Amino acid sequence: MARSIHDTWGVLERAQRADWSDPKIPQAIEAEMTKNWLRQQAIRESERRLRRGGALPPQPVHPDHVPIFIDEAPYVFHPAGEEDVRAVLHRLPPGSLDGLQAIRLCVDHSNARREPRVRDPFTGRLRHELIPGVFVSSTAGDYDRQTAIIRLFAFLCDPATLGPIALYLKMDVLRTLVHEAAHHFDATFRKKRSRWDLRDKNELWAKRIEAEQASQIVASYVGERYSSECRELRSWIKDHGGAALSPLVLLRDDDDLHCTSRDAFLALVRAVLGGRDHDEARIEFARDLHRSGENDGARQAVKRVLTKRPDAPAALAVSACISQCAEEDYKTAEALCRRAIASDPMCLDAWNVLARCYVIQKRWQDAAPTCEGALSRARAGDEGSWYFVKTLAESHLHLGDWSAVDSDVARMRAWGTEHGVRCSDVYLAIARCWSERWEEALLLASRLLLAGEYEPWQLWLAAVRFESAHRLGRPHQGGAFHSADMIELEGSEFAKAWARRIREHIEMDAR
Repeated sequence: MARSIHDTWGVLERAQRADWSDPKIPQAIEAEMTKNWLRQQAIRESERRLRRGGALPPQPVHPDHVPIFIDEAPYVFHPAGEEDVRAVLHRLPPGSLDGLQAIRLCVDHSNARREPRVRDPFTGRLRHELIPGVFVSSTAGDYDRQTAIIRLFAFLCDPATLGPIALYLKMDVLRTLVHEAAHHFDATFRKKRSRWDLRDKNELWAKRIEAEQASQIVASYVGERYSSECRELRSWIKDHGGAALSPLVLLRDDDDLHCTSRDAFLALVRAVLGGRDHDEARIEFARDLHRSGENDGARQAVKRVLTKRPDAPAALAVSACISQCAEEDYKTAEALCRRAIASDPMCLDAWNVLARCYVIQKRWQDAAPTCEGALSRARAGDEGSWYFVKTLAESHLHLGDWSAVDSDVARMRAWGTEHGVRCSDVYLAIARCWSERWEEALLLASRLLLAGEYEPWQLWLAAVRFESAHRLGRPHQGGAFHSADMIELEGSEFAKAWARRIREHIEMDAR
């Protein structure tokens, strides 16, 4: 194994020293060799653990007998104490703690790794400011497989200033506890001699167990033991966010979502502590709750604003989005968007929801002027307005207005970003395909696929190549189009009709 590791580093060093015409080639080699090195390190560590420990089963551990060490200092805040930790350990599956040596509630003395970072006023180290006055590390805790010790990292703050928000921090620590306990179980009982003992696989399994046990074990414990604190935090959320949201909802999140209810809550806390206007904070809270799937809370929050300000454009836009996504009530969503635009023609959120409303209904003749109306009010190059540029091109493609598509492609190229330029190439290839200029479409799609710089649009380019080659009677040039590709293509509102045409070609090939 040592020789393999040396070979991996040798390949990496030679790639870095070589003179490449394309700087992306050594970067790709470096990424691949780093991945190989991590795998090799994991294999070596697994073999070492086996030689050290043999095949002896871990020693049984009772939750009451797990040593718990707590670092204390004036600025060090451990929201969950020894009583909380042991109570949760008691609720974990029997035997899952066997072999665990200790739990440490301590300060992480390493600097935060991600941006944004600030120096905390207590230790002077680089940390993240979770909410104003509360500083945290890049990780909430860790598990050391060599020593079988769980560490839960403290928050650096003045606990007296937290009030009801301290309960959220307690739930966060207990959530971390079950996550790290899952790592212990994974390393002790599941992995054994796996030669593919990679970190991200460990993490995925631990996250799944964390989600299950946080919503069941931690939520039930917090609800029983801290019922009065739950009521206080619920009241705080209702007063400031406008939604009577149970704090235990914050333990039922799916981290795969773009925005979780925890993200929504923390954003609300930052807005309130930062002195932001209450209505603006509630609208943003409602938007974040909707994105996290908590639509009942989102409705309450936005209703609180609209009761006082019936024509608040941002609140109307959020309400329209809820009607559209959660209730599929497109008529109401359209009416709310038009009210918002009438109140403030510069409310791009309302324009965005209205455009998406038309796209979902495949009303391309209405989607196109909506996008044009939004773009006439947006700044060129604004990242938040890119949706209108893209959707305008897709609308013109469906309407068969090829000259308008050419104008859309030119707008993409002039947008001022590398993403815009590449996207323009892709939409040009689609336009050539849909306008039945098969030869041009096949050549352009094949060239872009070979370039290797169009990965986000690889499916669409493959579809252009596949259909164009079949239309030209040269299916051997179309490449493969698998069932997984078809499922993904059919999942796009823009490409559903296109997917049906390609499926017909696949069925003909099968005959």
